[in-house]
Amino acid sequence: MVSGKSASPGQPSKGTAQTGPLRAQTGGPAPANRAAPADGFNKPPAMATITRSPWGWRILAVFSLVALGLCVTFFLDGHTGYGTAWGVITVAWGTFTGLLWRRHLTGG
Repeated sequence: MVSGKSASPGQPSKGTAQTGPLRAQTGGPAPANRAAPADGFNKPPAMATITRSPWGWRILAVFSLVALGLCVTFFLDGHTGYGTAWGVITVAWGTFTGLLWRRHLTGG
């Protein structure tokens, strides 16, 4: 155990076992998170916040085109089951892309 003697004037204190400069910051209550809402649950961003960004619908449009390419490729190779599945995915993603694009144009 380190003695509790103070350092002489002009010399830095080495600290005690409880207040030393290398003491780990453990124990005690965690700092309050001021960003958390009063009910304690974090809420996802509103849909309008997502649709204001042009990147959401643009990235989804690229995914839709990739899905369309997979759909055509599977149909040309004779895999109609996979082609149909990717066709359904293409239509769903394309529809959602159009919805996001329209919401983006109207501002929310």
